[in-house]
Amino acid sequence: MTKTIWQEFFDSHAPEYMKNVFTGNTDFEIEFIIRELGLAPGDRILDVGCGTGRHSIPLALYGISVTGLDLSEGMLAQAREYAQKEKASLELVQGDATRFSFPEPFDHAICLCEGAMGLLGSDDDAGGRDLLILQNISNSLRPKGKLLMTVLNGLKKIREHSPEDIANGIFDPVHLVTHEKMGIFQIPVYKFIEF
Repeated sequence: MTKTIWQEFFDSHAPEYMKNVFTGNTDFEIEFIIRELGLAPGDRILDVGCGTGRHSIPLALYGISVTGLDLSEGMLAQAREYAQKEKASLELVQGDATRFSFPEPFDHAICLCEGAMGLLGSDDDAGGRDLLILQNISNSLRPKGKLLMTVLNGLKKIREHSPEDIANGIFDPVHLVTHEKMGIFQIPVYKFIEF
C-alpha cells in the first residue's frame, strides 16, 4: 500500500515530534482534558490522531482506558516506546480517521493538535474528509459522549492570504483550504555543550 504524503511526513518527523515547542504544555493539557470531560479512572476514551501518545499515555496512567488511533506507524512506534518506558497499558491502532470503527463505544473522544482534521491530500475533498472523521467519531461514542478537539481559526487563514493567493489558486476562501507544496526533509539537530 502506498503511503500518503501525511504518513511520510509524520513517519519522518516522529523521532523529533516531542521537541516541538507546543508539546511543553502537555501536563496542563492533560489536566484540562480530565477536568473538561469529567474523566474518572475506568472511563473509555478514543484519541484520534494520537501521534506519539503525549495525551494518551498520561491519560492511561491516570486509569483511563485509552485507544489511540493514528495514520502514522512512525508516530505509533514512538508511542509504544513511551508507553513501555512509563509502563502504561493502552491500545494503539494504526488506521485512517476517515475509515475506522471499533466494536465497543467510547465514553468520550479527543482529537487534539489537528491530529486528524485538516490534513488534506491533493485528491481529498476539503469539506467531506473532515466530515467523515467527525461522523466516525460520533459513531464511536456512547449517547451523550463528548468530543474535545482543537480547531484552527479560519479567519486567521483569510488574514494571511492576499487576493493574489486566491487568484493563483494558493488559497480557497470558500472552503478555507491552502494549497502548499510540502517536502520531506531532515532538520539538523544541534546540541549545545555548556562549559
